[in-house]
Amino acid sequence: MILGNVDEPETQQLMENLLPTLHRERVLITTRIQRWRNNVQPEQLDLFTESEALEFLNEPLYPKQAPTRAEEAELKSLT
Repeated sequence: MILGNVDEPETQQLMENLLPTLHRERVLITTRIQRWRNNVQPEQLDLFTESEALEFLNEPLYPKQAPTRAEEAELKSLT
């Protein structure tokens, strides 16, 4: 799951309340906020190349198998 531009304290609070209810392995939050609760581990990321973005998006969605051509096209449409 990708949550983009979480830059307001009110939105941060909503996300911190939401995160424990999610049953996903990874959630990517783009934000400028440095301090988070609930086991959020900030990680500084550079801009992804298209290939890095596809690899990042593919990993949590298809952890044990390569994506089909249709899935690969769908992932490309997200970047």
